[in-house]
Amino acid sequence: MNTIVKTGSGGKTRDVEDGRAFGFLVALALFNYAAGISFIILFALVRSRFSIGNVDIPVAVMVVVKMLWLLSVALLYNDYSPYELLQLVAIDGMLLFTILFRANAHFLGGMSYPLFALLAGDIAYNVWTILTGADPQGREVALRDDDVFLRLGGLLGSPFLSINISLIAVSLAVIVRNRFLFAAGVANIVANGSLRGVLSLLVLGIVWLAIYRRVGVYRMLLLSAVLITAVFLGTVASIPYFEESTANYYRAFAWSNALDGIAEHPLLGNHGFYKGEILGISEDTISEYGMAESSYLQYALHFGVVPAILYFLIFLRVFVRRLKRFYQTPNRSVDRASMVAASIAGYALIDTFYGTFIGSFVSTIFFGLLVFSYQKDRESV
Repeated sequence: MNTIVKTGSGGKTRDVEDGRAFGFLVALALFNYAAGISFIILFALVRSRFSIGNVDIPVAVMVVVKMLWLLSVALLYNDYSPYELLQLVAIDGMLLFTILFRANAHFLGGMSYPLFALLAGDIAYNVWTILTGADPQGREVALRDDDVFLRLGGLLGSPFLSINISLIAVSLAVIVRNRFLFAAGVANIVANGSLRGVLSLLVLGIVWLAIYRRVGVYRMLLLSAVLITAVFLGTVASIPYFEESTANYYRAFAWSNALDGIAEHPLLGNHGFYKGEILGISEDTISEYGMAESSYLQYALHFGVVPAILYFLIFLRVFVRRLKRFYQTPNRSVDRASMVAASIAGYALIDTFYGTFIGSFVSTIFFGLLVFSYQKDRESV
């Protein structure tokens, strides 16, 4: 099925309505994954949002090869249930879905309504938690010994998911020109209590500013390398100065442990991916469960360097392509969605070395829609 992005009032209305419905289904999937995914796929088929006309073939091939590699290693060395296999390739499935999906700025604008509502609910939960010590569902905040501020979990009870919801809202607020929601998203991240949120804002802001100023492609890649290196070195260097804090120590230990494991089994990994819930962080749990604190290292540790390299090349390619596409526009203000897409692509390339933006359902779908699905039309806002 091919979808031609429509211009004119009729096409614009359809795109906005489709975006609102899609955003609602994405929000639904956060609370009922099976139902949400089923309705999203059905929606895409019924509304003819799939298209193969502008598919990035090299990226699609890399995603499929990575998916097949993971499945092959898992089936060869481990006893996985069908559900566990689906979980294993869920990220690749979501990326492949968005590669084939088509959206324009009006679709993204429509999608912003339910996702801004999601942000409002997340903020309400966080405010309630600050005032009472527990969220409206009675979930209490779990404090680490070295925490200074509460780690607010928002609607879903997870600080990282709360950060991701806010980052999405901040990005959409730029596209639809809503300063209030931009400020609300930033405030929710800062109030979250996790330093990862502030780091995410800082990295995304630096990438955003550099792209806005149209820093050259090679310099942008150099900037990305500098930011990645700064995070790793900063984490390691901070350990002696914050003896009461164990977070950075265990993060550095996980990186070192993963590199040792990769050196021992570079081709197929240790194929010992842990499928249950991990309770508590220690050197023993990191070693036993193969926690790498980096998506690239995680894939290499458990499944070999091939899927890790493919994963990196996917993010690298989409960042460069989105960057060049935005730089081709004569005026920065012509296509804000394209600028945000380039910024999110660059941020994801960096964050995947140490962060959690790609991996959660809502942020992965949002990332895919921006960097793969989005196509500018003559009426893009």
